[in-house]
Amino acid sequence: LWLDVALLLSVWSAAQFRPSSGRESYRTRRRSMISDREYILQAGAVLWRRKLVILAFTLGGLGLGWWQVQTSPRDYQAEETLIYRFGREYFPVTPGEARRDWGENVIVTLDNALFTEMQLLSARDLFTKTADEIWPIAGRKRGANGMPTSTEALASALSRAFRVTRVQGATMVEVSARNPDPAVADRMVKLQVENYLAKRKALFETDATGLFDG
Repeated sequence: LWLDVALLLSVWSAAQFRPSSGRESYRTRRRSMISDREYILQAGAVLWRRKLVILAFTLGGLGLGWWQVQTSPRDYQAEETLIYRFGREYFPVTPGEARRDWGENVIVTLDNALFTEMQLLSARDLFTKTADEIWPIAGRKRGANGMPTSTEALASALSRAFRVTRVQGATMVEVSARNPDPAVADRMVKLQVENYLAKRKALFETDATGLFDG
């Protein structure tokens, strides 16, 4: 609307402009200057005469914006940040070791450890377990064949809604999930992290002697 108003005023100003000539008297030029002072009132009168057109375009623009907002998909994002303090589980202390050498090798090992944690957070079995807890089979929608939506399909949709990223320069991982329902998005992140922590604990508590012996 204001761009249209600016264009209208500039055109009106150009129409009012008259090139001066040496033969024009001072009185003629002065009348032209006085008429320019009345320009704002004249422009206001023009806008008032075109009020229906301006109103129609304004309502049309507002209606188009409202329609776009209503038809656009809305997603809410829930986030959670995991901070890792890698201790003896990743870097066991050797008997008699006085201090830890935090050199390049340890930094590389930290990167590999975070990569492992991120892969574990995105494990397929975790998505399957989370999908079963969010959408129990008894409450699922049924398709055209009368069967409820499969857990695999829900797990696939869940994995596409998740995002696991590392915070650069820190041993931190951000987990986020998007869903049209904010409560569901928050529950997705919460259950996924809880299942991940349970699986992580079980892995660290597993005796790996038999694996290494094999």
